Amino acid sequence: FAQNKKIDSLKIVLKAAKEDTNKVNTLTTLSWQIRSLNTDTAITLANQSILLAEKLHYKKGVANNLSNLGAFFGYFKGDNNKALEYYFKAVKIGEEIGFKEQLGKTYGNIGIVYKDMADYPKALEYGFKALKIAEERKDQQVIGRTLGNIGVVYYNVPDKKKALEYYFKSLKIVEPLGLTQLQANMLGNIAIVYQDQKKQKDALEYYFKALKLAEEAGLTKLEANTLGNIASTYQDLNEYEKALEFYLRSLKLGEAQQDKSAMSITYGNIGNLYMVTGKFKDSEECLKKAVTLSTELNFQDNLKSWEQMLSQLYDTTNRPQLAYEHYKKYIALRDSIFNQDNEKQLLRSEMNYEYDKKKAVADAEHKSELIKQEAVAEEKSRKQNVIMLSVCICLLLVIGFLVFVFRSLRITRRQKEMIDIKSKITEMQKHLIEEKQTEIIDSIRYASRIQRALITGEKYIEKNLKKLNPAAS
Repeated sequence: FAQNKKIDSLKIVLKAAKEDTNKVNTLTTLSWQIRSLNTDTAITLANQSILLAEKLHYKKGVANNLSNLGAFFGYFKGDNNKALEYYFKAVKIGEEIGFKEQLGKTYGNIGIVYKDMADYPKALEYGFKALKIAEERKDQQVIGRTLGNIGVVYYNVPDKKKALEYYFKSLKIVEPLGLTQLQANMLGNIAIVYQDQKKQKDALEYYFKALKLAEEAGLTKLEANTLGNIASTYQDLNEYEKALEFYLRSLKLGEAQQDKSAMSITYGNIGNLYMVTGKFKDSEECLKKAVTLSTELNFQDNLKSWEQMLSQLYDTTNRPQLAYEHYKKYIALRDSIFNQDNEKQLLRSEMNYEYDKKKAVADAEHKSELIKQEAVAEEKSRKQNVIMLSVCICLLLVIGFLVFVFRSLRITRRQKEMIDIKSKITEMQKHLIEEKQTEIIDSIRYASRIQRALITGEKYIEKNLKKLNPAAS
């Protein structure tokens, strides 16, 4: 109901939209919202969005819709070749404009397609490319989804332990975010691993949790897949009536959506169930439908299983010629897949060898470069040390020179002061001597005056005496 309400709102917005990028985005969102309800309409809307985006030179809009078309054809139509065609077109534009958000999503979807085609190395390659971008962007929703997709690839390798690890990592992230579809996917994936581990009780617990979420959110394809998995679990428990009930519910949804991928698997599983329960005619009819759809979709792994079941059916019903013909087809498919796997393994080995060789050369070059850098750094450090030492020596010399000059100036100043003092003393002594000499001269002059006075007095006395005594003269 909530999904339909959102779709109705988008349709109203679309009617009033101008021919601009907002309309492109509205068409894109609307096509994505109705993808599980009506895939053909979703494809039509996506193509309309692309035409308008190209007219507006809005490359992000083109890339987003190309990526969505890849999902529509791959996930809902089961056409992997068409899906890859659209995905790689989206990648080309995304890489040109550096559209990281779209690239991360598309890398992840390419990984899913390669998983469906049993090319697990490429599936992991693109899965981890997607995870790296998501972690760089810190996009928790994409991280959660990508972790789950990587888990699916590990499941198919098969590495069930690793798969379960990635499923729980994903679930831990998506649960708090309220991402219903991702949460339901992870619950279902965890249930599949438990089913493989013969833990049917745990498997059913997680399957029904996933089914409840899918039904509430209107996730028809996921609901159909989960119904099929529940049926398979009941078949493991030999509860065939319940198994058939859930298979038929799954098939009904798949037919309504024209989901050939889901239909091919469900027909095969029902055919197997009918064979186990002795309904051979119904079994043959269902297995033939499964073969036709799987051949059309090029699902070789599934086709191999259906051919093997047909061979067993014809052998059980005493039709050896048909049993032999389908057994040969089974062997041919098995060998073809085996050879493809071997070729891929050889190619991976060759690529690993070339990578290791290039890495060894790169490591050697890197090591040589590090040695050169260390030598340059060491030489630079040595030069810096020499410069520092030279500077220190120069500073010491300058300081020593300044100390010498300072001391010399102090000595010179003291010498000058001493000379000044001596000069003053000499001047004082000279002055004192001069004063003394003056005093002596004055004394001499004074004594001379006294002497002259005395001499004059004698003559004066003598003169006066002669006057007084003429006879004496």
